[in-house]
Amino acid sequence: MGKNDDIEKSILSSIIFNRDIELAKRVDIKIFNRENQKVLKAMRELNTTNDMVLRERISEELLIDIIAITPITNLNEYLNILKESYSKRELEKSLSDAIEQIKFKNKKVDKIIYEVMERLNEIEKRSISTSLKVKKFNQIEDKEREIITKDLIPFVVGTTSIIAGEGGIGKSSISLKIAIEYAYEERKNVLLWLSEDSLTETKRRFKTICQNERIDESDVVEYIDVTNKEPFPTIIRENREYITNSEFYKFKKEVLDKYKLVILDPLIAFLGVEENSNSETRQVLNKYNAITNEREDISIIFVHHTNKEGGVRGGSTIRDSVRLVYLMEKITKNRRRFKIEKDNYNIKKEINADHIEIDLY
Repeated sequence: MGKNDDIEKSILSSIIFNRDIELAKRVDIKIFNRENQKVLKAMRELNTTNDMVLRERISEELLIDIIAITPITNLNEYLNILKESYSKRELEKSLSDAIEQIKFKNKKVDKIIYEVMERLNEIEKRSISTSLKVKKFNQIEDKEREIITKDLIPFVVGTTSIIAGEGGIGKSSISLKIAIEYAYEERKNVLLWLSEDSLTETKRRFKTICQNERIDESDVVEYIDVTNKEPFPTIIRENREYITNSEFYKFKKEVLDKYKLVILDPLIAFLGVEENSNSETRQVLNKYNAITNEREDISIIFVHHTNKEGGVRGGSTIRDSVRLVYLMEKITKNRRRFKIEKDNYNIKKEINADHIEIDLY
């Protein structure tokens, strides 16, 4: 307490000495001592660092005590120390509250975990000393852009993409075909979440595709995990605010630990919000983009529906938040066209065409 109190007074003294009212307003200073809080509050509300004016709001003794401390030059370092102390207090309180909740027999473990994860996530955000994870160009590893399933439907590694088509056009079959192709080519793990189909039907399609593509099932089966579990809404509404579902944290950990390709069908089931709401759908999709940004060797493909005009259904941010969009169209009973509707990484140049045609089986 004593050390932090001195740091707080040093920061306030520096603001007053430098007449830096903008810093007092702008910087998120985690002042803990209540008397010191009064000084910062007075500076902000009176819009001044003039000590003569501040004396009208706070005691002269307190003000003299602060001014008497030598101003500091490395202000950011001291601000980070305060921020770290604040985060530790918040962490201690969160863990203490969780222990107390465990004592209540009628409180479900999932609910406790969810509440703790939410609070820890907020603490993590605040405890980062800077919001920018900056690097010099010479610190960034040189990598060739990696494209997967290029002989089928190309996708760029480390990105989030969308395949959109009308209902009943065969999106689940194409998803399965992509998973098989990827597993066969890369020998890496795939999560195939096809929530609208029975596992029995998915297995039947799996065997048909492997047979038609002349792929030995044993070559790919160990790399593909499939589920038809009901999807979780990524964000949920609580107390008039949208917060991250605890199921997403579990999903994220499992993906980072195990999978290199994730196919989620359908997108709407994972949103948890109105698909026409741009701000909310962006919030959801950014969470999945954060996974591919954190680990640049992971790719996520969402399966989605088209609107009446044949475009991506829902608000514009669904399209805007991903890097590659394919629109699926029916040519014949078994043949489908995949029009490249959004192309941030120039796949059209890679394949020398603006669309791809393939058979479902």
